[in-house]
Amino acid sequence: MKILLTGVGKGFGRSYLEHLIKKDNFEIIGLTRDLKDFNKNFLKTIKNKKISLKSIDLSCTENVYSFLKENKKILRNVDILINNAGQRYRAPVSKLDFNSLEKLFRANVITPMILSKSVLFGMKKRRFGRIINISSILGSSGLPDVSGYSATKGAIDSMTRSMAVEFAKYGITINAIAPGFCETSYAKNFKKNKKLNNEIIKRIPMSRWGAKDEINGALDFLISKKSSYITGHILKVDGGWCS
Repeated sequence: MKILLTGVGKGFGRSYLEHLIKKDNFEIIGLTRDLKDFNKNFLKTIKNKKISLKSIDLSCTENVYSFLKENKKILRNVDILINNAGQRYRAPVSKLDFNSLEKLFRANVITPMILSKSVLFGMKKRRFGRIINISSILGSSGLPDVSGYSATKGAIDSMTRSMAVEFAKYGITINAIAPGFCETSYAKNFKKNKKLNNEIIKRIPMSRWGAKDEINGALDFLISKKSSYITGHILKVDGGWCS
């Protein structure tokens, strides 16, 4: 099984990459903005495994299309696409910057759609495929100062549902995972605002942030045959936030 996983340098993507390399039945293509995220020891551990790491800025549409052109044959053989890479943007509506917003939509919405399109041809031909988009609880619930980011995640949720309906008859399932507040790269800076962090903890029924590896089980399930009758679903992994 060939997996294309984006955003493998940090956070959820890095955690799931490390989880996948313990298995022997996958060939993995990992996309990251900067290969410097991987130290020499890690690169040694994957040397004899079927893993290819590629550096690409997924917020740059020109770079994305160059990647598609150079890897056309590989992409047609992808069985599982996990659109994990994304960017965050925190600003009140009064200070939203158009250029930042445009870049955010390219990274969080347009690139996942382009990558999905690129692998769906082969999936459709083989009548099998799995696409999982990493969304957020903010795609369906609101918080101040994140309207731009929330808009991209709402778009991902809608894209997931519509694509799922369009390709269900070909044996392709398309779902999304919507994590809550988890210990990824943004957590450290977020927690510096102790008042805000305490308010968030109080709102989470489990009274804690999630660990970055706590979506791995959901990913394992959604890429497996056990989830073959589930499509168009937004699976929340949020400690009860949306309950």
